[in-house]
Amino acid sequence: MTTIIGKAKKAKIVSEVESQRKRNREWVFVNKDDLLGNFSSKWIAVDNEAIQLVDNDLFALYRNIRNRGQADSVIYFFVNNFEPPLILETSLELEYEWNTSAGWIT
Repeated sequence: MTTIIGKAKKAKIVSEVESQRKRNREWVFVNKDDLLGNFSSKWIAVDNEAIQLVDNDLFALYRNIRNRGQADSVIYFFVNNFEPPLILETSLELEYEWNTSAGWIT
């Protein structure tokens, strides 16, 4: 019984994360002109439909976001005019396996 409940909870969480990521992607598309004016050729981390951090180095940005805590719905966008835009997200299958033994601060 607990396995079924666990699977249902995980499915709900995955659905919520995917929904938030979609809203974050839409926010990037709506605000792309402003982003180009302020953060051209930089990586931005977007969560809750707002910029969380900006950096020239994707790996430094990713590490800093992950070290802040839960970041399952964060998307990473390289601000430029390329089509289609480059947006990165962490795989949902791996999202919940991050821990201190993987090198992340809790």
